[in-house]
Amino acid sequence: MFLYVERASLVGMSVGGAIAIDFTLANPELVANLVPAVSGLSGHEWADPGVARLDKEVARAVEAGEPERAMEISLEVWAPLQTSPEVDERIRRIAMDNAHTFLIPDELVRAAPPAVDRLGQIEAPTLVIEAERDVGEIHAIAKFLAERIPGAHRRVIAGADHVANVRAPQKFNRLVLDFLGLEDLG
Repeated sequence: MFLYVERASLVGMSVGGAIAIDFTLANPELVANLVPAVSGLSGHEWADPGVARLDKEVARAVEAGEPERAMEISLEVWAPLQTSPEVDERIRRIAMDNAHTFLIPDELVRAAPPAVDRLGQIEAPTLVIEAERDVGEIHAIAKFLAERIPGAHRRVIAGADHVANVRAPQKFNRLVLDFLGLEDLG
């Protein structure tokens, strides 16, 4: 082990949640705890046709060499709340700082077989976090994860959208720290 870490707790947001789930399935001995937050899920068939349209619009903007436009389109769907000028600007700044490394979910390496059919194999204690004002499909994934991962706990952050860790950082951190049995790190 490069870092001399034998086991780790994984916290993944959105696509990062899907990656954390896939990693847990591939390397169960390395994962002490799993926290997929506002998570995607490899192998999940999106029922909302709007997501496919969104992906196509984003892909067109990326292909046209307009990563900022691709990020603007994504922000309209995934971070529509206007909670405060400071928080809104922080979310936009983070998004734009990462626009040139924009990942289209279809281009990500997918687990084989996908996680959707293997969630019952996860043994790590799991906390599924969702945001009250997220898109419906993410709520469906959260419910599915909580039902299929043995012993999983599910919590909702009120008043937050898909960027729950930025919209409500204290609530998000408290949920994660309490789940992991840790004191405040600040």
